[in-house]
Amino acid sequence: MMKSMPSHHRTAVLARNLTLPLLMILIWQFWASSLPAGSPAPAPLKVLQTLVDLLDTGSLLSATVQSLGRVVLGFSVASTLGILLGLMMGSSATVRENLDPIIESFRPIAPMAILPIAILWFGTGTPTALAIVAYASFFLSS
Repeated sequence: MMKSMPSHHRTAVLARNLTLPLLMILIWQFWASSLPAGSPAPAPLKVLQTLVDLLDTGSLLSATVQSLGRVVLGFSVASTLGILLGLMMGSSATVRENLDPIIESFRPIAPMAILPIAILWFGTGTPTALAIVAYASFFLSS
């Protein structure tokens, strides 16, 4: 059974754990405030205000649901392909001998390395996101 800490010790631990993150946020705020107007680096207060605005309008929930839908769909595509190819390769030596070198040649390529090619092929919308998620998930299921 674990003993409870005295309240002054809990306060000291909490203060120690919060000091660095708060200091980093303060440095970020001062740094962002020193940048010229229209800079692409937002200050923490601006980020917080935008979060509140997104929560008020409901667009944060909408965007989150849309992103999760892309992840689920991409993973589903990867799983379906991985399982089907795995079954085919496991059932036929000829299929395995022909597909294994091709599939294995893509395994070491990081999904981020495929991103520029996916953007060129599919643009910057949902198809690219699905392709990257599917590619990243494929080797988990194959």
